[in-house]
Amino acid sequence: MNKPKLWTQDYVFACIGNLLGYFGFCMVLPVLPMFLIENYSIPQSKTGIILASFTFSAMLSRPIFAYLADIYNRKKIYCAVLLIFAILFLPYPLITGGVVFFVILRSLHGFAFGGQSVCGNAILVDIVNEKRRGEGFGYFGISNNIGMALGPMTGIYIYETGESGFFWMFVVAFILGIAGFMSVLKVRLPKNTTAINIPEDKKISFDKFFQIQGIYAGISLMLLSFPYGLIVSFSALYGKELGIGAHSSLFFVFMSLGLVFSRLFAGKVIDGGGLTIAIKISAFFISITLALFASIDLLKVENVAAIKTLFYTVGLFLGLGYGALFPSFNTLFVNLSPDNRRAAASSTYMTNWDLGLGAGLIFGGVIMEKTGMSAAYLTSAVTSFVAALYFTLFAAGHFERHKLR
Repeated sequence: MNKPKLWTQDYVFACIGNLLGYFGFCMVLPVLPMFLIENYSIPQSKTGIILASFTFSAMLSRPIFAYLADIYNRKKIYCAVLLIFAILFLPYPLITGGVVFFVILRSLHGFAFGGQSVCGNAILVDIVNEKRRGEGFGYFGISNNIGMALGPMTGIYIYETGESGFFWMFVVAFILGIAGFMSVLKVRLPKNTTAINIPEDKKISFDKFFQIQGIYAGISLMLLSFPYGLIVSFSALYGKELGIGAHSSLFFVFMSLGLVFSRLFAGKVIDGGGLTIAIKISAFFISITLALFASIDLLKVENVAAIKTLFYTVGLFLGLGYGALFPSFNTLFVNLSPDNRRAAASSTYMTNWDLGLGAGLIFGGVIMEKTGMSAAYLTSAVTSFVAALYFTLFAAGHFERHKLR
């Protein structure tokens, strides 16, 4: 029996739009902490709060957009928040300083990002046949990974070109965001998924905002997302502390290579019935890799070549682990929801991720300031190991008992 077609025109445009938007988004991530610390002397603990404000704002907005996307035209909402997200890159260079101003702007940006990610995920479910959903999420995620590979390198390069580097970095991010918006405009939704035209279904209820059956898996996901914010936001600084310098941006290239390679195979494993197995293996693998990451500084290796090798190897391994984890959890939450709660499923998946990510940025920033970066990454290794155990002992069984497909 032939498989349903995956690479339709709509799917390609959705992936391109996601790639361009994520490219601009990832340009900012490694540069913003350095800019805040070096130019405004903001301590790491407060830098973590600024970064976390984006995450928590996105977390709060996702249930709202989940409700709207499940009862109204998802594409129109998606395009609107994509446009707002792109425009909000422009005010950053105009801020003259102050934690409060950055928190406000990052919160606004996070609110738009929350809507963008929920609606984009829901649209992907609409245009991809459920028999190839794991692959669909996997390849869609590769567009994120390409953005993750190119974005940080480009952002760091532009930032280091001179005093106006910060300004031009956000201009380029804005242009990329607009290009992503133009691409998504070309996506066509199936007629029966444009909106759910049932007046009774528009009544507000808790299950329109949050997927109750996803609580068990969500606990594991929160613990596994705790390290991710530290990895993406502070790895460049960690590389500078280790003496790697500007070449620390290559960490993201190796991480992205791992993410892409892993996703190429993870989707087929998921669609073949190996969803929970993929999560278990990935979670344990991530915890071991994070312990290795922390040990780079603790070993006090004087050989710079050896430090670089370990640093880049960790990036590759983390990419392999998270590359399998993302589409696995995404598919898990979708498989626990009825078709008319697709956006709510995506929102719950991302909200749990945001909770862990925000906690990691705040508490990880405090740990870094008090005891150093290696201690923060070692703490992350512990949370990941606990997540792996919890999912193996509790969440996997709960999913098997309650899954709808």
